[in-house]
Amino acid sequence: MMLRSGVAYRPGAVTRQVAVPPLMPGAVLRPGAVRNAASGEAEAGERRWWLRRLREAQLRTRTATGRSSLPVLVYVLAKRSDDLGGCLAVARAHAQRQGWSVLDSYVDDLWRSEPHRRPILARALAAVRRGDASGLVCVSRTDISASDALYEQTLHLLHGAQGFLSLQHPETDL
Repeated sequence: MMLRSGVAYRPGAVTRQVAVPPLMPGAVLRPGAVRNAASGEAEAGERRWWLRRLREAQLRTRTATGRSSLPVLVYVLAKRSDDLGGCLAVARAHAQRQGWSVLDSYVDDLWRSEPHRRPILARALAAVRRGDASGLVCVSRTDISASDALYEQTLHLLHGAQGFLSLQHPETDL
């Protein structure tokens, strides 16, 4: 059993009552790891649930300031240009429903799996780190990364920058 922030945590235990979930054991995924299909699906579902709780906890913490109009950036990863208009509209509408002001929209068409290798996303994250914006708004987590480990790293990076990520479609809807 490990202690994290004063909360007892057993690897593999469900910690639904914790405000910010503890770091996942074995958070670094090795490419090419072989898994049993049945247990792999269960592990993936549990990990998506955990990542959603982590993101939502960060979002609640950052938006609990009482400010009604937080400045945010919209970030969209578009495969084709015909997807672009719809994705931007969905993300902007989501931000407006939350009462946030959209400072700018960032559109990326570089389909690289590593978020740090996308210069447009790097600019958006840098704006959050500088304090120009409070967070990022995306349509789904795949705008950041389909890889659980890379997505988690981005969540931690945003958390360290005092920022947040808000999604129109939660992780568990994928």
